[in-house]
Amino acid sequence: MEEKNEAKYTIYMTRARRSIVIIEDDASQQKALRLALEKEGFEVHAAMNGKEGIELVHVQKPDIIFCDVIMPVMTGIEALEHFRADALIRDIPVFVLTNYALHEKVMPLLDLKKDRFFLKTDSSLKQIIAEINTILS
Repeated sequence: MEEKNEAKYTIYMTRARRSIVIIEDDASQQKALRLALEKEGFEVHAAMNGKEGIELVHVQKPDIIFCDVIMPVMTGIEALEHFRADALIRDIPVFVLTNYALHEKVMPLLDLKKDRFFLKTDSSLKQIIAEINTILS
C-alpha cells in the first residue's frame, strides 16, 4: 500500500480488486461460487433473481456478471437481454451458468469473444476461474 500525504489528509492507494456480480437463486450454489471467487481475491456481490441482478449490476459496474438462467421474478435470459440492450453495461462479460442445456435460447445473446456458457454439472470452479482470468487478462 502506498501512502501519500496531502495537506490535511492521508490518501491510501491500494490495488483495485476485480468485482463480480453473481445472479443465482440457489443459495448453496451462490455461496459456493462466492466463496471460491473471494478466495481468488475478487470482490463479490450477489442477487437472487434477474431483477435484483440488473439493479446490482447498475450499482456495482462489475468486471464480470455470472447469471443463472432459470430463476424466479426475472429469468437469466430476460436479464441477459436487458444487459445487451443497455449501452452502459452491454460490454461487461457475462458467464451464463445453468443446469439446463438452453443453448438455442442463450447463445444468440452471447458475444463469444467475451461471454461464456457453462453447464453447472459439466464445469468445475477451477475451469470457471481459468476462464475469468483469460477474459480479464
